[in-house]
Amino acid sequence: MPRGRPSTSFPPTRRQPRPELWPARDRAVWEAACRPGDGPFGDAGRLHGLSPATRQIYAAGYGRFLAWLAARDELDPDQGPADRVTPARAANWMAALRTQVGASTADQALINVISALQAMVPDRDWRWLRRTPGRPGAAEMRAARKLPRDVPDPVALAGALRGWVKEILACPPSPDSALALRDALVVAVATYHMPRRRNLAALRLGHEIQRDAGRRLRLVLTDTKTDEPQDVPLHPWVGDVLTTFIATYRPLLSARAAPGADHLWLCQDGTPLQATGMRALFHRVGLRLLGHPISPHRLRHAGATFLLKRAPREISRAAALLTHRSPRTTGAAYDVGGPEPALRLWRALMKDTARKGRM
Repeated sequence: MPRGRPSTSFPPTRRQPRPELWPARDRAVWEAACRPGDGPFGDAGRLHGLSPATRQIYAAGYGRFLAWLAARDELDPDQGPADRVTPARAANWMAALRTQVGASTADQALINVISALQAMVPDRDWRWLRRTPGRPGAAEMRAARKLPRDVPDPVALAGALRGWVKEILACPPSPDSALALRDALVVAVATYHMPRRRNLAALRLGHEIQRDAGRRLRLVLTDTKTDEPQDVPLHPWVGDVLTTFIATYRPLLSARAAPGADHLWLCQDGTPLQATGMRALFHRVGLRLLGHPISPHRLRHAGATFLLKRAPREISRAAALLTHRSPRTTGAAYDVGGPEPALRLWRALMKDTARKGRM
């Protein structure tokens, strides 16, 4: 369910109104695209099979275009998407967008609008939008993707985590040490396995955390953003420490939890640690171990970039770790540029992959 209320102070050209605030014709075709099929043989809308998060991204992109039209007094309620999206308007919108956001963000905004239009008006050929004047080129986007300074070094972070865990385990178990070990393990799972923040917070014993026939702990993710499942054994060190946490330290936190609580990460009052609390946790651990805050998403960038710099031919492996449906998504998000030979080779492989895809 949507939360919050529409902004009245945010700049009009940068707003992203939700579908219920769109003109009636746009809202109608959006709802039709999200609608399930009638019965087992009915045709569902093109957006029905996508995750709610992906639909929200497409809606935000198209909503931003509508907000820009409204700010220019060009939002005609009698027009539908097929009529209001014209080459001239697309070019003017892209020009305005380039003054507000970076190259990669502008390119992704255009992609989101195209995805929404292809679902809402599937009988129209929208490929011309990909050639919108002013759209950032590949070289410009690569230059814009240079790693920010706050992206952690995964090797340094892994080493610091091991040292911290050793300190925690050397002290008698207590609620404070249980919380410290929980924090260390949350970041360790993110460092070694790179799940998204929502999946990381939702880990449950017996569900996403399971034991295989050899009694090893496994990470089993089915409800991912891209619906790509992940079933892998936990890194041996992470698995050993997590086993100790579950047997000795988690009970110190679960004593006040509701009966049958199975969430892996608990707060001091026994309630599950929420995804919204992950940001503060990563911020806190980053300051302690690296001297600067980190974030779950930046850690995914760091892990993928670390792998691809050292083994550029492992792009399929990186895509699997990140639960991306296609290696092209990994390439679009994590090509950070630079003169390293590995990255030059990787880009050549990416071009070869794209060329084969067009054959």
